[in-house]
Amino acid sequence: MITSIQNNEEKCQCIGTLIKEKRIRLNMTQKELADAVGLAKHGDRTIRRWESGIGSPSKLELNQILLFPEDVPFGNKDNADYTMIDLFAGIGGTRLGFQLTGRTKVVFSSEIDKFAAKTYKSNYGEEPSGDITLIHEEEIPNHDILVGGFPCQAFSQAGKKLGFEDTRGTLFFEIERIIKAKRPKAFLLENVKNLKSHDKGKTYSVIKTTLEDLGYAVYDNVFKAKDFGVPQNRERIYIVGFDINSVPNYATFEFPNPPKIKVSVGDVLEQNVSEKYTISDALWDGHQRRKIENKKMEKALDILYLMQKVLILILSLLDTIKMAVKY
Repeated sequence: MITSIQNNEEKCQCIGTLIKEKRIRLNMTQKELADAVGLAKHGDRTIRRWESGIGSPSKLELNQILLFPEDVPFGNKDNADYTMIDLFAGIGGTRLGFQLTGRTKVVFSSEIDKFAAKTYKSNYGEEPSGDITLIHEEEIPNHDILVGGFPCQAFSQAGKKLGFEDTRGTLFFEIERIIKAKRPKAFLLENVKNLKSHDKGKTYSVIKTTLEDLGYAVYDNVFKAKDFGVPQNRERIYIVGFDINSVPNYATFEFPNPPKIKVSVGDVLEQNVSEKYTISDALWDGHQRRKIENKKMEKALDILYLMQKVLILILSLLDTIKMAVKY
């Protein structure tokens, strides 16, 4: 019996070591690993116990952890036709579009949010530089293309729409500073569609004039994600610019025509899903039972509410009769 307990403890310690080593290789906290493999609420506590040799995961849970990919999915190219920098990079969504062409190499990136930066590193194997306002333009390598999705909260319909009066709105001028110093051949900027109409168009007029004064031909267009086969009605303005002195054929640029592919959420959902994401039959039956019980309760409450109204009406009627008899 004692030998069996010792063997079980040794097994838990061994599994705990494997999990911890895996997590360290992934550069994740216990909470990040728990979230990544889909553990339930407070999954970080579960990871902590496993790593300490207290209990052990199921075979399915252990496989989810140990088989979690470690290779960088979108490694940078050593040789490419163009170099680019990725400002306000987030998790690297815009960069991915360029990288999938196979013709660009990223030589610098910047992102202030530590969680987004960690995801960016998982995607690309590179740690973005931090706050762009603290980075001197001379520290940024020369590049052909500048990409920047500068913060949109200052212009968004969902925000206070303070524009340049909001500190986040002034971050556009960090882009201006870098463009002026490094003179990329082209740039791509992205923001909410409300940027163009903000402050009756004055905000966008300042942005466009600023870029044109730097010697760039500037084009803009609003696209909807749903028109490109994404089941999301997300509208964004894209601003494209070319250095008129180094890109002689800039005037031939045209925005692409959206294919307007009709797509629904069902088209992108996975068909083969792990059992851990499916509730058990017993749990489903419980939901259905509570739904029926709630319906009955709603009906009972409706009757109670009706009786209350009738009672109030009767009392009011009695008061009226009482007053009539009195006089």
